Amino acid sequence: MYKASFYYIEANLVCLLIFAFILVKNVTGVDRQEKQRCFDRVLILHILYFIFDSLWILLYSGPLKAEIPALPGLIDVILFSIAAFGAYNWYIYLAIQLEAGSVKTARSRFLRAIPAIATVLLSVTGFALKFNYWDDSSENMGTNGMYALMIAMPFLYVLTATAKAFCGAFKKENVPRRNLYISAGIYPLAIMISAILQVFNLEVPILCYGCTLAMIYVYVNSLDNLISQDPLTQLNNRSELRRFLTNMQHRTDTAIYLMMMDVDKFKGINDKFGHLEGDSALRCIADSLRWACTKCSNRHFIARYGGDEFTIAAIADDEQEVKDLCSLINSTVEEKNRERGAAYELKLSIGYARLGTEEDAVRNCLAAADAALYAQKKTRR
Repeated sequence: MYKASFYYIEANLVCLLIFAFILVKNVTGVDRQEKQRCFDRVLILHILYFIFDSLWILLYSGPLKAEIPALPGLIDVILFSIAAFGAYNWYIYLAIQLEAGSVKTARSRFLRAIPAIATVLLSVTGFALKFNYWDDSSENMGTNGMYALMIAMPFLYVLTATAKAFCGAFKKENVPRRNLYISAGIYPLAIMISAILQVFNLEVPILCYGCTLAMIYVYVNSLDNLISQDPLTQLNNRSELRRFLTNMQHRTDTAIYLMMMDVDKFKGINDKFGHLEGDSALRCIADSLRWACTKCSNRHFIARYGGDEFTIAAIADDEQEVKDLCSLINSTVEEKNRERGAAYELKLSIGYARLGTEEDAVRNCLAAADAALYAQKKTRR
C-alpha cells in the first residue's frame, strides 16, 4: 500500500511541475488577454488539485488518518470545490476562445457558476454534518448518492463544453477554425474519461496523467495557433498563406485563384475614429470573409496578409466563380458593417490572379494579384 502511495504522489508531483512550468511561461508572457488569464486559473486549480490529491492518498493509505480524524472530510470538500471551479473556468475559457457572446456579462458568468457554487455548498454542508463520502468498511462509494452528485456537478460543465466544441467543429462556417474547436473539445473529454477510470482505480494516478496529457495537447495547439494565426482577426497569417500556396502550386487537378484585397480609405477610419475602431473594422471584414466563403461549394484559404490587406486562395472551377465571390464579399462586408452600426462605409478593392505551376509560381501569383488590386484601386480613384 505504501509503495503504491509513493508512486501515486510521485506522479502527482511530476504533473504539478509540468503545469507550474506552463503557468510560469504564460505569466511571464507579453500577451495577457482575458482568455489567457482564464487558462492560467485552470492551471492553478490543477496544481492545487494535485497537491490535495497527494494529501488525500496519504490519508487513504493510513499514515495521517489516525492523527487527524477530521482531515479526510476536509480534503474531500477542497477536492470537490477545486474540481467544480476548474471545470467552470475551462467552460468560460472555451467560450472566450470560440468567441461565444454568452459569457461577456458578469450576470451570465454568475448564472453559469451556479453548479460550481452548489457543489461547494453541498460539500461544506456534508462536512459540517459529518457525512462520509467514502465508506471505509467496504471501500466503495457511499450508497446514498452524495459522492456521485459531487462528481456529476463538474461533469455538467465538461459535457456541455465537449458537446459545444465538437458540434461547432462540424459546422460549415467553422471549417477554417475546425482544429481549434476539436482541440478545445478533447480536453474536457479526456478529463471526463480519466475521472471515470480513476473512480474504479484509486491507487493509479489516471486522472493526473489524463489532465496533464490533455493540457499539454491544448497548450501545444495554442502555440501552433500563435505561430500560424493573426492574433487580431484569428485568420491565417502571411506565412501560412505562402505555405498553403507552395503545397498547392503543383496540383493540376484544380484551379487556385489568389485574391488580394485591401480596405478603401482605411487610414481615414484610423485617423477619424481611432485605432481601436480600425481594429473593429478589420475583425468585421474577417468575419465577412469567413461567412462569404461558407456560401461557396469549395473550401477556400483565408489569411490576413498584413495591415488592412487580406487574401483568399480560392479553389474555383472557373474565373466567373471568383468574380461572383468578389461581389459576395463586398455585399457581405457592407451588410455586416451596417448591422454593427458603424459611422463609416467599408469597401474592399480586390484583385486576383491564377496560381501557376512554374518554379516561381507563388511569387509571380502574389505579384500579379497585387498588381490587379492596385489597378482596380486606380480605376476607382
